[in-house]
Amino acid sequence: MSKVLVMESTYDTCAQAVERAFATFPVNVRGKKVVVKVNALKASDPDREAMVTHYKLLKAVLEKLEDLEPAEIIVGDSGGTESYGKSGYVFSTSRLAEAAGPYYRNLSLNLAVVELEQPFRRKVAVLRDVLEADIYISLPKMKTRGLTMISGGVKNNFGMLAGAQKSWYHYNSVDPEVFARILVEMYRLRRPDLVIMDAIHAMEGYGPASPESRWVNKVLAATDAVAMDTVQGLM
Repeated sequence: MSKVLVMESTYDTCAQAVERAFATFPVNVRGKKVVVKVNALKASDPDREAMVTHYKLLKAVLEKLEDLEPAEIIVGDSGGTESYGKSGYVFSTSRLAEAAGPYYRNLSLNLAVVELEQPFRRKVAVLRDVLEADIYISLPKMKTRGLTMISGGVKNNFGMLAGAQKSWYHYNSVDPEVFARILVEMYRLRRPDLVIMDAIHAMEGYGPASPESRWVNKVLAATDAVAMDTVQGLM
């Protein structure tokens, strides 16, 4: 049975939640390549809006990883509809670049092509660094979402698709059940080894870029993003 850790937290105390997450779900990163994928949907003010993974959570995760002595750390994402080709700008504006420091990479510049069978048979370009990481850590943001109702751990893997391919799937998968199929396929392609969700300041309304938000003051952690999203849906 999958376990989901739900912790009370603020951005000023989230390092304690991160420490507990790694203690509960140990990840052997020593000497390995670790890729940390945030949700960097679009350029926004992280202290006023809830559209991206908060930089303080990312910083806490990176400080913990540094103590575990990996061979390499890479931090990045593939931007959303309004931000294709603007990775550096999104990360800078959202203060994620500040938190990532030398670990930041524009993951859309290193791609691999894979063939998917569902929901449409087609070849797609995905983030090679995530696909080939020794350890993959996913840092989703708790959000509501127009087409999928919620956007969480499983949905963060949709960001493995580079560029406008995400818009292609949105346009051609107007039925939520069809769109859910690509989310499943992207999650199956490379499951995270650890998922830590920023549910401190959550987005609500018609996502993924709604200006509405509310304070939930939680950090969730799991190795099973499906179980995590199930718990998120009950909150």
